[in-house]
Amino acid sequence: MKRTRQQGLIFTYLLIGISLLSFMTMAYSKMSRTSQLGQWNHETREALLEQVSLIRARVIACAVSYPAGDPVTNVRYPATPASTLVSDLTCPGNPATNKNLWSGTGGLTLPAAPRRFNNWTYSYNASTGIRITISPVAGTSDANAIGVLDTVVARIGTSATRSGSTLAVTLMN
Repeated sequence: MKRTRQQGLIFTYLLIGISLLSFMTMAYSKMSRTSQLGQWNHETREALLEQVSLIRARVIACAVSYPAGDPVTNVRYPATPASTLVSDLTCPGNPATNKNLWSGTGGLTLPAAPRRFNNWTYSYNASTGIRITISPVAGTSDANAIGVLDTVVARIGTSATRSGSTLAVTLMN
């Protein structure tokens, strides 16, 4: 009888040890996941801010480099490409037949959109100005992506807005 009781106590201690180990593993896993999410938020926010600055600089450089603009329309800024993608922007007035802004001229190429985000889109309208937009890929956690977009809007200021899960930045009015 005594031996059976001792075996029961050992079995109980063993179950407590396994339970404690699984609890510690879950806690560590949660901390690791939170840390990865914080890192993704930081990297994505910084990438979006850098890309907004780069896109703005290239559009302005196009207008400054070729102030006469398109010889037909006299527009100095890139027109909205058929694809609406920022990667397809061409500089009107560039003597090389509207050369793509991101062809590597001047050592600049358009970096890829941040992980889990669609590509940047562009629109130019003489009355509303130049706008770029980006949104998360379908399936990206809305709470995290919207939190990142809200932080970007706060850092950029009044020229940026978030509508739903889309960030819109007005480069020029």
